[in-house]
Amino acid sequence: MSMHFADAAAGEDFLLGRLPHESKSGSVQSPCNILQQKQPSCQPQAVDEAVTGSLRYFLRAISIADHGCRLGIKVQCNAQGHVTFLDLSAPRRMSGGGASNVRIVLILLCEDMELNGRLSEKLGQLSALEEIHLDHNFLRGSIPSQLGYLAARSTGRTGELGSLRMLSLDNNVLTGEIPRALGQLTSLRWLLLWRNLLSGEIPAELGQLKSLSRLHLQHNHLGGHIPKEFGRLQALEQLRMFDNQLEGEIPKEMGQLEALQELRLSDNRLSGEIPAELGNLRRLKLLSLSNNKLNGSIPKELGELKSLQRLELMVNQLEGEIPKEMGQLEALQEPRLSDNRLSGEIPAELGNLRRLKLLSLSNNKLNGSIPKELGELKSLQRLELMVNQLEGEIPKEMGQLEALQELRLSDNRLSGEIPAELGNLRRLKLLSLSKNKLNGSIPKELGELKSLQRLELMVNQLEGEIPKEMGQLEALQELRLSDNRLSGEIPAELGNLRRLKLLSLSNNKLNGSIPKELGELKSLQQLRLQSNNLMGEIPKELGNLSLLQELLLTRNRLKGHIPRHLGALRSLQLLEVDKNHLEGTIPKELGSLKRLTRLNLDQNRLSGPIPAELGQLFSVTTISFEENQLTGCIPGELGELKLLRALSLRENQLCGRIPPELAKLGENGQLHDLYLSQNQLSGAIPQELGYLQQLRDLSLRSNNFTGSIPKSLGKLKNLKELYIDHNQLTGEIPLELGDLPQLRSLYLDHNQLQGSIPAALMKLKRLTRLSLGENRLTGALPSFLPLASLLELSLQRNRLHGPLLSVPQRC
Repeated sequence: MSMHFADAAAGEDFLLGRLPHESKSGSVQSPCNILQQKQPSCQPQAVDEAVTGSLRYFLRAISIADHGCRLGIKVQCNAQGHVTFLDLSAPRRMSGGGASNVRIVLILLCEDMELNGRLSEKLGQLSALEEIHLDHNFLRGSIPSQLGYLAARSTGRTGELGSLRMLSLDNNVLTGEIPRALGQLTSLRWLLLWRNLLSGEIPAELGQLKSLSRLHLQHNHLGGHIPKEFGRLQALEQLRMFDNQLEGEIPKEMGQLEALQELRLSDNRLSGEIPAELGNLRRLKLLSLSNNKLNGSIPKELGELKSLQRLELMVNQLEGEIPKEMGQLEALQEPRLSDNRLSGEIPAELGNLRRLKLLSLSNNKLNGSIPKELGELKSLQRLELMVNQLEGEIPKEMGQLEALQELRLSDNRLSGEIPAELGNLRRLKLLSLSKNKLNGSIPKELGELKSLQRLELMVNQLEGEIPKEMGQLEALQELRLSDNRLSGEIPAELGNLRRLKLLSLSNNKLNGSIPKELGELKSLQQLRLQSNNLMGEIPKELGNLSLLQELLLTRNRLKGHIPRHLGALRSLQLLEVDKNHLEGTIPKELGSLKRLTRLNLDQNRLSGPIPAELGQLFSVTTISFEENQLTGCIPGELGELKLLRALSLRENQLCGRIPPELAKLGENGQLHDLYLSQNQLSGAIPQELGYLQQLRDLSLRSNNFTGSIPKSLGKLKNLKELYIDHNQLTGEIPLELGDLPQLRSLYLDHNQLQGSIPAALMKLKRLTRLSLGENRLTGALPSFLPLASLLELSLQRNRLHGPLLSVPQRC
């Protein structure tokens, strides 16, 4: 079964499958098996659908000939109805006309058609092809070396036939090496093989492609060296080989590519110095060598690249000074030199680069002061100088950078005051001056930065009050002023910042109360006010912050009750109000905080029972109520907290038994720390504690526990610290305690334990502290004492006898 499409008139463009067709039989051959992929059955009346729909295989034939020339194209289906061949036979004459000089131009278009399968070597038989577009498919396997047959051939009568100009196989899953035979395609202009899984070395034969203008090999697994033969590619305009595994030095022959406009070699393993010969590439617009292992200095010859717009050398091992010749690159817009080992001062000549939009010199070892000449960069949008060793004051000329959107000077040694002139930067979105030695007050002029979204001044020596003008920064999303010496009250005007997501004022000397106006910050997600001198009550208005995720008020002088309104903060994940003067009971409404992961109320004056509703905090990992005045029993509902890793209730007035429900915390192996010491707990220590398999620290000291030590504690194979001293325990020391291989501290003193010291304890090879004093132990001292690992041993006030060997000397 075959299909003979109507002939196409000379000069007519068409898509195969949209032609009229006839149901005549014929015997022709077809290259549709190029993809070696069976297609759905096709009937004669549906061959066009099989080709353009199911196969999604497009051919465009352009015939350039005399008026009377026609091009015959045939498609054949086999007995199973699969398309098997496409006849691209030579043109034939029409009656009444003749073609004396006919050239056939064929373009294979199959891009973005979800094709799969392998490329067949028969693709090399389509000698008329000038362009192959098979990109953005799912083709696999290797690239056939027979593609090298698609070079220009002479037909004698009609001249050259074929001569492939474009080969686009990018965005597939092709594997294997790049065939050396591709070096025969001397008419090739574009070779696009990027984003595949190609490996091996890049063939030096590609250096024979004298017509090549674009070579894209990026996003593969290519290794080895860059062929020096590439220096012969005089027509090359774009060379992209980034994101491979290339090694060795950059060939100096690259400097011979006079037409080159893009050289992108980033994200490889290239080493050695940057060749000075690259300074000969006078048409180069983009030079990207980032994320390699290049060393040495930046060649001053790069200052000759008058067309250069982007220079990317970041994340290498470059040393030495930045060449002052860089100031000659009058077309330069984006120099990126960050994450190297550059030293010396920033050249003042960089102030000549009037087209500069970005200057990134961060994460180097630059020293000296910031040149005031940088204030002449009127087009500059981003200035990144963070993480260096820059000193001196911030030049007031920075206030002249009208286009500036980001100013990053953090992690340096800058001193002096923040220039008030920075308030002129009306387009500024980010101002980061953190981790310097800046002093003085925060200029009120910063309140004029109407576009500012992030203000980072933390970890400096700033003093004085927070300007109320900060409340005018209507675009502000993050305000970070922590770790300074700021004093005075928090301005109520900050409540006007309706877009604010983060407010961090921690580690200052702020006093007064928390403004209730902060309850108007409907976008606020993080409120950090810890380590100040704040007084008064926690405003109930904070319960209006429905998006709040962090509320950190630790280490202040807050008093009063914890507002029950905080139970409305359904997005809250961290609630830390420890080390204050809070009193009253723990609100049961806190049990509604379903996303809470950490609840810390330590070191307050809280009283009353622990609410059973806290057993509904199913996301919580840490609960800490240490050093309060809590009373009542430990709620068994806490055993429902399957993600709990740490529970600390020590130094309260809790009574009753340890609820056996806490054993449920071992079902998922999450609980690591259990601190119940210094309470009034009584009864026996539950055997169920042996189910807490991941427990590392268990502290039950200074309670009223009675009965024997549970043998089940020997199952806690991860236990490192065990404190059950200062109780009323009786019976013998269980042999099973010798089965705790990670145990470092064992405190059983001040109980009423009897019997001898079990020899099983000699298995505790990591034990450093053993306290058994103030008991009723009897018998001879074990011969294994003291253990070699022991740093502390207490046996006093027992009924033991016999000699005790001295602790071995440690070197």
